[in-house]
Amino acid sequence: MSGQPLLWERFPLLWSGCRLSHGVHSGKVSFEVKYVQRLVSSSQEEWRKLDAEPCVLRVGWSTDETSLQLGETEGSYAFDSRGRKVNKGRREDFGEPFSEGDIIGCYAWVKDSGQSELSFFKNGRPLGVAFRLPASRLKGRTLYPHVLCKNCSVSLNLDPLGSPPWYQGPIGFTPLHTLQPHQRSAAPRPPPSREECEVVLMVGLPGVGKSHWAQAHLAQHPEKRYTLLGTDALMACMRTTEVESDATRQLVLQQATQCVTELIREAAGRRGNYILDQANVYASARRHKMLLFSGFRRRAVVVFPSEQDWNARRVQQQRERGSAMTQENLLKIKVSFTLPEVGDLLEEVVFTERPREEAQRLLAAYKEEAREVLPTPPKRKKQKYKHKPNHCRPPAHGWKTWNAPYRRDPGWTGPPPPVPSPYWGPPSCTRQDMYDPMRPRNCYGCYGSQWNAFYGATAPFVDRSNTALAYW
Repeated sequence: MSGQPLLWERFPLLWSGCRLSHGVHSGKVSFEVKYVQRLVSSSQEEWRKLDAEPCVLRVGWSTDETSLQLGETEGSYAFDSRGRKVNKGRREDFGEPFSEGDIIGCYAWVKDSGQSELSFFKNGRPLGVAFRLPASRLKGRTLYPHVLCKNCSVSLNLDPLGSPPWYQGPIGFTPLHTLQPHQRSAAPRPPPSREECEVVLMVGLPGVGKSHWAQAHLAQHPEKRYTLLGTDALMACMRTTEVESDATRQLVLQQATQCVTELIREAAGRRGNYILDQANVYASARRHKMLLFSGFRRRAVVVFPSEQDWNARRVQQQRERGSAMTQENLLKIKVSFTLPEVGDLLEEVVFTERPREEAQRLLAAYKEEAREVLPTPPKRKKQKYKHKPNHCRPPAHGWKTWNAPYRRDPGWTGPPPPVPSPYWGPPSCTRQDMYDPMRPRNCYGCYGSQWNAFYGATAPFVDRSNTALAYW
């Protein structure tokens, strides 16, 4: 099995993780990962000043409920290609760096007492035990093999036919892919059909607390295994080595916003449960996204607090992020904001803090306030109709009626007729002579018998004068 990040060319700052579908909760088990190659694109040069290490690989183990960002949460244990071990975002020196062509062996020993040891090998050489976990850490949960990439491709030895490992590991460890089905645990599967999948569309003004509600909903419903797609979540997956400044944050924010749009399109084609954590204040944007998720159970959650609570949350958000939206942009959003309705591609609309009637009154006050402050937009100039020349205008009774008598003529759009011969064919009409006042006479006067002869008349036409007749 091999793979690489899906959007590495367009978004080189993005870390992409993948967790295997089967794991173990007891015994000695191993798997191997090969660092195939670094993926380098022209766009990486633009981001080199923000990220001095554009290609990084992490391998290790994680439990099912953790993030796909290996090593960034509790229950997620990684060995980094920079020679570090990572857990809960803390990095410590371990082993030695590895790069293209190296093969890393990952070994997990879950003892009967519940204690665990996670060790790593490089090209068959032991690097030591990276993590010793007490029984209270895993609590009987399953460990799954996990890979996290940034601009690099990997290959895993998971041959179900039981091909030999790339390097022989320590005695007693069994490769994961050679275990019997009853010896390994399978992760929960996604819903079997789109009708059983759900998408939650967050709606609200900037800074009202949509991300906070989404995180709380994730924690309250772990059985649904939601995937959170939002700008804040993506920015956590675009870590840079430079100390973040306002300019750096704006560049990363722009990348994250574009990346969320791409991931929403990808998610619409895959079965699962999703939360779209964006403002979604425009009705056209909501409709476009919900059209992508056709067949899903589509639900909108509107977060609309009181003005006092909103101002307090905005101040807290500005303190945490170090930047805030300009007042002019905020006023424009207020003017354009519309509340979603049931039936507009939505089966349910939930208001979390204020009922719809109160939220509608408060929104009307926001709109009135914004219109008084914002300048009046310039009126659009109506485009003047440019009259076409007379020969390009359709006749009063329409094109269809005018063209009906000549529709069977094979020379309707052909070249001008050739020089007349003793045996003429049917009359040929071009766009130039379409409006010739003598054309009906030509077709139904001297050419009438020729027309009939061409379309199967019983008596063929004979030119008795043997001259070219222009008019009868």
